[in-house]
Amino acid sequence: MHLINRSISYRDTIEFLANKYNLSEDERKELLPSGRMPIFDNRVSWTLFYLNAGLLEGTKRGFYRITQEGLEVTLKILLKLIQNILNVFQNFKNLCSLKTRRKKRLVLLLHSHLRNHSNMDIRGFVRF
Repeated sequence: MHLINRSISYRDTIEFLANKYNLSEDERKELLPSGRMPIFDNRVSWTLFYLNAGLLEGTKRGFYRITQEGLEVTLKILLKLIQNILNVFQNFKNLCSLKTRRKKRLVLLLHSHLRNHSNMDIRGFVRF
């Protein structure tokens, strides 16, 4: 699902997530104790509500898109996750021990590649 500069509906989000996590029809239809709403729909709704605090923005009723801040937070999380995974490997540890100037060149090369494929700027996310 490509979300950059694209609005997506609440209903499409529920369908996408239910399919992604292979929810059965019974899991999708299980109701809250009040009997008024499926539990899964309710959880997605609350998640979207909290993400609307700056990471998502409503574009019209029932539709939203990711904000620039949302993209930046996502990138920070992904970079940290990748770094944690790569820290297991000795070659990555060797790369991290390079002189700061060489690391900056590598980050600028990565930034150039990402800039050509999106509008994100990663330079502020990488510490030297």
